[in-house]
Amino acid sequence: MTDIVCKRCGNCCHHVNDEGKVVKCKHLVKLANGKTLCRIYKKRLGAFCDDEHKRFCVLRENSQYNYEGCVFNYLDSSKPMFPTKK
Repeated sequence: MTDIVCKRCGNCCHHVNDEGKVVKCKHLVKLANGKTLCRIYKKRLGAFCDDEHKRFCVLRENSQYNYEGCVFNYLDSSKPMFPTKK
């Protein structure tokens, strides 16, 4: 996977919390042009995405879900689609 083809939509930087609500990673920033970036990109892997320290960042290909419109979904078409739209 490379950053060059990533659409920077931020969909893979969201998770479903214990209450079933879709929330974004605390390090995700949305830009004025609609794209996103990670404030800690170079050190993101293994970093906690939430204040409860229950979820942490993984490589996109290790995510348990596919995401609507993501160019990396073809890596494993057997993965379920992310359960809830944000």
